Formats: sequence, structure tokens, C-alpha cells
Amino acid sequence: MPTLTAQVGDTVSYRNADGETFNVDVTGAQRAAPVGADFTVTPSASGGTLATATYSYKVTAVVDGVETAPSVAETAAVTGPTGSVTVNATVLLASFPTATAWKVYGRVGGSELLIATITAPTATYVDTGAVTPAGAQPAANGAIRLRNRSTRETLAQIPKATGMKQTGVYFKR
Repeated sequence: MPTLTAQVGDTVSYRNADGETFNVDVTGAQRAAPVGADFTVTPSASGGTLATATYSYKVTAVVDGVETAPSVAETAAVTGPTGSVTVNATVLLASFPTATAWKVYGRVGGSELLIATITAPTATYVDTGAVTPAGAQPAANGAIRLRNRSTRETLAQIPKATGMKQTGVYFKR
């Protein structure tokens, strides 16, 4: 099968693994990761249940329904056993003014997991230790998004690394 290419702004036909065909718009592309200066972390010795340790955090922005690649990690040294960490994304939201949400990944450096999804324009999140991190960070893959022209529903998000070629998914420009 030849590999076809499409770009943001194109309209393509999409056939899913069930054989259903839709006319879709290529509407979004994964944006570059936020930089460390886009958010801050501030430790506190009170306000939660975090033990004495150094905690690591990353953030992403959700723009046009597509999550950015994760930022670089910022760390906060907490003095527990009743510690907390405030994550402030005011600059992040200014850098991504059309973001509808942002996500916080954190706790263990090098394997940060999803802690919270915050709806914009709220710019702060306090990690009290009450949430168990779960959910992997998005890959920095330049994913594109396909949206049904009729219903505006997102039908697929495809990593740019794999292009438009996926098993059971076909495209026609």
C-alpha cells in the first residue's frame, strides 16, 4: 500500500478498522513541549501528606484537543510528613493562549505519571499527595488529529512518526 501524506488543513477520507468511512479534517498537530520557565513548583511543609523527599513534575497543555509533548522536569524538595507542592502554570497558559486545559505529571523523577487535568483558565494545582499518579505522559511525536466534518468528533490521533499509515486505517486525499 502506498504511503499518503496529509497536512493540517487538508480534508481526507478516513476508513476505520470496522470499514466505516468518514470525511475528516486534519485539524490539529502536537505542539512543541512547554519549557521549564512555563511553570513553577513551590514546596510547602504543610497542606498535605507528602513525605520528606524531592518530587519531580512535568506539565503539558491541551490545545485544539491535542496534548503537547511534556515539559522538562522541575523539582521541589518537600519537608514532610505533611508536605505539599503548588504547581503554577500562569506563564504556560500565557504561552498557549488557546489551551483548554493543562496536565500535571509527577512525583518520581524519570517516571512522572498523570496526577491532574486542570481546566483553563485555572493556573494552579496543589499536590497534597491525595492522588495516586497514574497514566503515562504523551510521547513527543508530533501527532495529528482527525475530526469528523459532520459531528466535529475526534476520530483518531495519529503519531507523526507513523505518518498516515496504520493497520486497518486508510486515507484518501
